[in-house]
Amino acid sequence: MTIVEPGSAATGFRVGGSRLAEPMAAYDGTPAALSRGIQNPALPSVSDPARVAAAVLATVEQTPAPLRLVTGSDAFRIVRDALRERLADIESQEAAAAATDLPAGA
Repeated sequence: MTIVEPGSAATGFRVGGSRLAEPMAAYDGTPAALSRGIQNPALPSVSDPARVAAAVLATVEQTPAPLRLVTGSDAFRIVRDALRERLADIESQEAAAAATDLPAGA
């Protein structure tokens, strides 16, 4: 199984082809709030849909299949930045995590 993490593909769906509900303040500051920009024509679509499809289909032939497939440089930046943020959040916990290990020889 592969999780596809797509960027913005030039399909026409994003601008004009999608219909969104009215924004709810409860979702401000969450990943769901990112969907508000989906219909903004000023935001570029960077991925070629045919290349995205080819990349997805190519994973079928890979053994083992990748856990994640990121398509589009925009998606790559978003995923990379999120992972770096998560890693930075736990780096200071390394010693405390090791302190909870069983004693040597136990």
